[in-house]
Amino acid sequence: MATLDKKIMDFTRAYRRWILDVADELINSSTCGRQGNPSVADSPFAVLFLLLSYFEMIAKLKAGYVELKESGTYFKKGLHDVLPETVAYSADDMNRLYQKVRCGFYHAGLLLDNDVVVTGETPLPIVIEGQRIKFNPSRLVCCVKKHFDQCEAHLSNPQNGQLRINFESWFDANFAR
Repeated sequence: MATLDKKIMDFTRAYRRWILDVADELINSSTCGRQGNPSVADSPFAVLFLLLSYFEMIAKLKAGYVELKESGTYFKKGLHDVLPETVAYSADDMNRLYQKVRCGFYHAGLLLDNDVVVTGETPLPIVIEGQRIKFNPSRLVCCVKKHFDQCEAHLSNPQNGQLRINFESWFDANFAR
């Protein structure tokens, strides 16, 4: 049976390699701030697809939540944790982000809102202006990677007992065989 520290190491190594490093390479050529990999058409949309699952996953991991329910609740909690500026968004805006963007990608394979724009011109990873939702994938990659690094550091610290217990419950429910 794997130790807790081995589970943390295996999970963080795999998530970084399979999701974060791929998103970073697609959008930034491994350097935060450079916009778009010209060799991959529409790479910003692929980056959004890869990263939108992070918010729900990280909130469930931190809470030790192991059910498949409450996706919207945990997506929003994770979004607020990673991007604190989103706390100021209205409930309607948060619901649009979840339903039209996150659910659009995961259930329909496409964005479900014509007012979603992917651009490198916004100062924040996600900006909502009226009905328009703007994503800056390069900034989003940087913010998610920074958050993940912090989360890994907290998980690796034995003083964070409850977080580690929650992680292990979540990990075992999702990956233990």
